[in-house]
Amino acid sequence: DDGEDDNGESYEIYDEEDNDGDDESFSSLQSWVKRTRAQRRNRMSRRQQQQQQQQQQSRSEKPLRQECIDSLRKLANEGRISPKQKRVLLTDIISCSSKGESSMVEVAYDLLCGEGKDPEEAEEEFVDQCRVLAQSFSEPRYQ
Repeated sequence: DDGEDDNGESYEIYDEEDNDGDDESFSSLQSWVKRTRAQRRNRMSRRQQQQQQQQQQSRSEKPLRQECIDSLRKLANEGRISPKQKRVLLTDIISCSSKGESSMVEVAYDLLCGEGKDPEEAEEEFVDQCRVLAQSFSEPRYQ
């Protein structure tokens, strides 16, 4: 008799009645089968763990620009910056992005809210900078 495992690999089914009294070889075959199945489960488990880790990392590694935009939306929704300030700052991000540059807002976000910073203090400083930047972008520029 032949069989096929979950991966489509074929194998010969060993019939205990056909072993002609060779209990040692049957026992070693059973041990081998158990070891092989355990190894396959471990490989699959490791593969699944790696895939889960990659998915978690990709979720947590949001681009800086998107984090900055999300933060501006949050601050506007909370009333900490005005809708006009948010619009001016987002416009600057979009404009700089189209030129392949980082905007001043993104630089401020990165410097003030980067890793290792106290979140509450960093956010307050970022709000202050958003107000200053929005005002400077709104002022007419004389050349």
